[in-house]
Amino acid sequence: MFPHRRAVVSIGLLVIAGSVQADPTVINTCPTVITSPGDYVLRADLICGGGDGITIKTSGVSLRLEGHRITAGVGANRAIAVNPSMGIPPPSVQNVHILGPGLITNGGANTFGTGVFLLFAINSEVSGITVLGSGSGIEADECTFLTVTANTLGRNSVGLNLGTVNLSTISENDVSGNGTGIFLDAEDGAAAGTVSHNVINGNTLAGLHISAILFGATVQNNIINGNGQYGIFVEPPPPPAQEVFGLEVTNNTSLANGMVDLFDGQTPNCKGTVWSGNTFFTANQSCIH
Repeated sequence: MFPHRRAVVSIGLLVIAGSVQADPTVINTCPTVITSPGDYVLRADLICGGGDGITIKTSGVSLRLEGHRITAGVGANRAIAVNPSMGIPPPSVQNVHILGPGLITNGGANTFGTGVFLLFAINSEVSGITVLGSGSGIEADECTFLTVTANTLGRNSVGLNLGTVNLSTISENDVSGNGTGIFLDAEDGAAAGTVSHNVINGNTLAGLHISAILFGATVQNNIINGNGQYGIFVEPPPPPAQEVFGLEVTNNTSLANGMVDLFDGQTPNCKGTVWSGNTFFTANQSCIH
């Protein structure tokens, strides 16, 4: 009576079958080394000592912590290490995503040297991770198009330790209560990208410490209050370089910091940096606005 109904149902079943995806790979122990692309999910709290906890050595990896905790054990090094090397620069990896929520923390006197470490990573991401009580909360070096967003970093020696991160986005992180909040060391003429909409309060030293040569970097719309020394500290590059070039510092609020809210070590007249629209009490040069 209904000659076309069977054919329609069959087509629907084919479409559904084609949409089925493989289950993620479960991680419930450490150390774990990931050498194949795919989706990975943490399904247990871990205590990781004796080196790195989870190591990612390939491109195309998504690691979700699913609300779990990684605690430092005896001899801990890094909780999560992306593309680590032993003195020899490795080939770049791409499209590695480390996603929270999840907590990386010290275990009493046992601490991680770094919570999340990335080296030579392209188009990669760290988002929604909390790191407490490590040497560096998140450390990245020689990375391009890196996104570090919505992380919480506290009680670390350095909250965000970034060396030569090109064209990257550092945004919406809470980097409070560390030694140094964010250390941005853009060596070799790196185009650092954008540092924006972060909360960087109550760090013992500087809230945001910028060092070496930058091209086209923007620091904007950050809240940087109550740090022990400086709110924003721009360090002049060492010889033979004579200036930080192309750095724009705009629309930040930096108040009640221990020494100076905004500091530019370049002379004369903030050479290489444009300061505009910032809210602050104290500055070391009249060129800071």
